[in-house]
Amino acid sequence: MSETSPLIVIVSGGGPVGLTFSLNLVMMMGEKVRITIYEGRWFMDENGKVRWRDKEQGNRRRDQVVSLQDHVIDQLPKYVRRGLFKNIDERVWPKSRNIPIREVEDRLFELVQPFVETGQIQLVPERLSKEFDCIRKGSFDILVGADGLESFVRKYSNIPMISEGTENACGVAFNIPESEEVLHQALNCILTTSQTRFLVNSSFSRSGYLNIRLIESEFKELNEYIEKCKTENKPWKLPEYDDMPTTPLWTIIRQGLEYFKISPKFVTNIAPIRINVCYTSVVVREIHLSDESENKTSKTALVCLMGDAAMDVHFWSGRGMNTGMKGAIGLARNIYQSCISKNSLGENVLRLRCPFLKFLDYEGFMARLRARELQGRSLDVLIIPIDDCVIKSYFHIHLTESHAGYKKKLVEKLKKTRDALEQLPDWPHRNRPVTDDELEAVAKRLSPLAIAQLCLANPAVPRELSDVEILIEDTFPFDTRGYSPLPKLTTKTQTQTSFSDSEPLKNINGEPGSLNSSRRSSTTKRVHSHRKPSKIIAEIPVSNMQILPEINHANVPFQNAYQYYQQNVSHPPTPSHRFATPWADFYIYQ
Repeated sequence: MSETSPLIVIVSGGGPVGLTFSLNLVMMMGEKVRITIYEGRWFMDENGKVRWRDKEQGNRRRDQVVSLQDHVIDQLPKYVRRGLFKNIDERVWPKSRNIPIREVEDRLFELVQPFVETGQIQLVPERLSKEFDCIRKGSFDILVGADGLESFVRKYSNIPMISEGTENACGVAFNIPESEEVLHQALNCILTTSQTRFLVNSSFSRSGYLNIRLIESEFKELNEYIEKCKTENKPWKLPEYDDMPTTPLWTIIRQGLEYFKISPKFVTNIAPIRINVCYTSVVVREIHLSDESENKTSKTALVCLMGDAAMDVHFWSGRGMNTGMKGAIGLARNIYQSCISKNSLGENVLRLRCPFLKFLDYEGFMARLRARELQGRSLDVLIIPIDDCVIKSYFHIHLTESHAGYKKKLVEKLKKTRDALEQLPDWPHRNRPVTDDELEAVAKRLSPLAIAQLCLANPAVPRELSDVEILIEDTFPFDTRGYSPLPKLTTKTQTQTSFSDSEPLKNINGEPGSLNSSRRSSTTKRVHSHRKPSKIIAEIPVSNMQILPEINHANVPFQNAYQYYQQNVSHPPTPSHRFATPWADFYIYQ
């Protein structure tokens, strides 16, 4: 392969981890990389556009809500950070933001589109397998597995998984309409961290997942019920209270919903979850490829794993996205640092292919991530005996004295958790204190059985364990000014939502920085030349005009630009935005 040829990277899996990796790599390497992403949950529509499969195409999109940690978000390119949270930006837990997985998938998919149009990234709506030409002919330099627990790439490269043990749970998806009253997120946090039987993570308390730990008999009953629904070819739905079986399984599901004041009529799905805490011993492997075509050539390439393909050590389904994104960013930076060097002119030059030894940093980084998740989180939860507290509760619920004692203990437990959380310096709900009456109301609406189980179930992992994090920048430091500019496109795309990191915001005087509140409240917009920042091109008097995000190359005459924005663009407000004409790039400011 010649020095001028781009690095060829194949990515199996177009979920959040695969898309995060691809965006980071292409924004660092620019034209020196070509990435092909394979994903079986995509399809090509009648217009030739690749999209996510939805229920119309026989696919159920994921309902979970995840908490993305600030130290992970901060390592993303500015373009990705702004685009990812342009619709939803909610703080529920300290040092993190809550966002539905579906929203993450949609926004990241949207953000890759400029690179798809330039050909730097290719999207293939199929699951990668050994029958594809790129695998048979070995036409890649790096093969990346971001394809989940049943990873094709991991199996293809003969990397085994190691299991530490299993747990059983179920996920209850819900969607509560705006017209209904919901618990405040501050109360949801307190109820979740006070015990380990139930866990809720939601978006604005309205949509998300209630996770319930189950003992083996409950898990078996749930699987049998769902299998029966499939056999009889009837859609599953949570039965009404009077029709629901009076078994321990359905009783505890009802009580879990009542604990968080979620009406059963708003349940949209329920799924059994077998939590297998497992990981691979290695995440990078050098493989020798033979071209099966007539050429009969051979080469050496690298296989790299990340996300659940490398380790599924996260106790609740969907909670491993932070670790997955860390691995994705770390691997992208490792590839960049291994393959790119500077010439005498300060330009990026692609070196010869990446040797295995250049990826020992990534191996070490993933080993530290694995140890942090296992020893600091997952194994601690696995050894908390949920079975013992469930069985013990059945012996005590009929004793009046026991019930009164458990009820008092539960309220005390909730108050202790509340006091601990509200004392945290980064508690995001300081403007919404939780009262004693609210906590006492929780015990009043639960059955004696549920109260006993919640008292006997130990609290969640202590906060001091969650303070120590493995930081990407400690192993893979990167100057964000090194990101390549966004591609210059000739047509309007749906993804131009922010400036690139190499393009700092300027105020109306052409100075670095963002606009202050007094500027944003102005009723006059100034169209300002990006290429000659000291010159004001025009002033447009308007009233309460929404500030719009960046749109590259609208390709409309300057005199029609204001009308174009009024008619064609509708996005959440940001401090400034840009559009392009055939002559120059312009910004509009308040």
